[in-house]
Amino acid sequence: MKKILWIGSLLLWLLCLGAQEADRQKFRLIHADRMYMNNQQTAQILDLNGNVHFFYGDTEFQSDRALILDTQKIARL
Repeated sequence: MKKILWIGSLLLWLLCLGAQEADRQKFRLIHADRMYMNNQQTAQILDLNGNVHFFYGDTEFQSDRALILDTQKIARL
């Protein structure tokens, strides 16, 4: 019984850890003068122009232009 409880606790802890990792990778746009989105079969591309301000995970970015490749998790400034 203790073994099952220990394994269940370990699985619950791993699920919580995975959820925290997913939250860190979120993209949050604060401001951009222009935004263009291009959906392709394998990628989603977001082209931001003019006074760009966004968060990618816990990191804050500010630039005149940014290109976000969502599926590859790449931000080009």
